[in-house]
Amino acid sequence: TLSLSHPIEAEVAERMVSLIPCAERVRFAKNGSDVTAAAIRLARAATGREHIVVCGYHGWQDWYIGSTTMYRGVPNAIRDLTTSIPFNDLEALHRVIEAKPHQIAALIMEPMTSIWPDEGYLQEVRRITEEHGIVLVFDEMLTGFRFAPGGAQEYFGVTPDLAAFGKALANGFPLSAIVGKSEILDLMPSIFFSGTFGGEMLSLAAAKVVLDRMATGEPTKRLAEMGGQLTEKVELARPSESKDFLNFSGHPSWMFMQWSIDDPETLAQAKTLLLQEMLRNGVLVLSTHDVTAAFTDEDNDHIAEAYARSLASVAGGIAEGTLLERLECEPIRPLFRVRS
Repeated sequence: TLSLSHPIEAEVAERMVSLIPCAERVRFAKNGSDVTAAAIRLARAATGREHIVVCGYHGWQDWYIGSTTMYRGVPNAIRDLTTSIPFNDLEALHRVIEAKPHQIAALIMEPMTSIWPDEGYLQEVRRITEEHGIVLVFDEMLTGFRFAPGGAQEYFGVTPDLAAFGKALANGFPLSAIVGKSEILDLMPSIFFSGTFGGEMLSLAAAKVVLDRMATGEPTKRLAEMGGQLTEKVELARPSESKDFLNFSGHPSWMFMQWSIDDPETLAQAKTLLLQEMLRNGVLVLSTHDVTAAFTDEDNDHIAEAYARSLASVAGGIAEGTLLERLECEPIRPLFRVRS
């Protein structure tokens, strides 16, 4: 780590500019909350406005987490400056703009999670934000380099003003980046964005290798192929009765479990039993399939077989009313939910 800039920062930044449609400038940090918070501060500086509209999950800092059920410790004055809206709901966006005329600095959103955007939805969001002078921020911490080399903005053909990247950027090394329009990123010196390890070179060296590989398009192609193959194998292997309570949705490279159990207690028991039995069968899974380019056909076969055995246990527990008896731990309780 150096206290001054190193040429590798420019080399990695140049690669990001060449790949990501909105990237005219780049600034590095360590995690997602760093760069989503930077995007919000930049948007406020650029617009002279304070209110923020959020759509998805954007980290732990006050400006966002105060809009969730995990708001303890966040001042009300901060909470009042953020409004959350559902994905694919243009009417909700129109309502908050009407309620806060000329007050909204930014709309920050995940361009996709478990739900595909409706036809024209992202394009209309782009049009509305431009019309009202609102900075559009794509949180691409998960979609970045997964849907396409240039992220979901390349995949869907919609270019935001700013975007946040991380996770896959350095393939597990701690690195994130905010990218976007030069007219906004050039405000960086005036908002004070700094961190002791922001220029840490090992992560930047990893990112340089990652981005060179991403530029070929092969990693994202393989992610989609392996993710699609995994979903197909799971669907073929699992017991048919499991489709009554669990299905999958999302992009092939990032699939979400979608449960259809109404009773919260039964749902908690079923989810926990599935995780327990998957672990017993050698697979660690939570609620999504985050496939990697390292996955093999044999890995997918193993995961599908684990699902078949595990979902048979869950289906039996539901049918017999023995979910709790099958658990070897207390049911897991989610802290909060931020995605559909």
